[in-house]
Amino acid sequence: MKFYEFGELNKPVIILLPGTCCHWKANFEKVIPFLAEDFHVICVSYDGFDETEKTIFHGNVFPDMVTETDKIENYIKENYGGKIHVAYGCSLGGSFVGLLVQRRNVHISHAILGSSDLVTPIENGISVSGTTIHIFYAVKMGERYLERYHRHFKNPDIRRHDMQHEELLICYPEQWVEEVKKCCGV
Repeated sequence: MKFYEFGELNKPVIILLPGTCCHWKANFEKVIPFLAEDFHVICVSYDGFDETEKTIFHGNVFPDMVTETDKIENYIKENYGGKIHVAYGCSLGGSFVGLLVQRRNVHISHAILGSSDLVTPIENGISVSGTTIHIFYAVKMGERYLERYHRHFKNPDIRRHDMQHEELLICYPEQWVEEVKKCCGV
């Protein structure tokens, strides 16, 4: 696993978790310059997804969600005292955000899930003091996703967008950044 950091260290920390089989640049390259104006940005590159790592044929593969979550938590603990301002996860990354909040091993003030399908098993009714759960709900994905968000999180802040899966992030990066800022009061 690799962590790529951008922006000034004295700004609030936002960690970005990419989707399934996505390189971190494919998901976040367009938004990093905008985010770095107000945040210290950390992009996660999961094991087996980074071109600087050994190839899959040499044993570097994505192990499982829990192992990768442990690594993310350890990084936050070792480098940021176990506390960050924002965690954003798109698709698979949203499942990581859900796990990070559920496990309560690090503190995240604003946990944002972007069009996540939440296929990774997580608890129902997750609520953590001092953490606000925000959901960027892509309405065109269907009501079953909305039902999952309400099942897994107690009183989530649902932000509806009449779009497809991750359309806001990929097609409208500046609008996406503004939505992130609104969520966390920056």
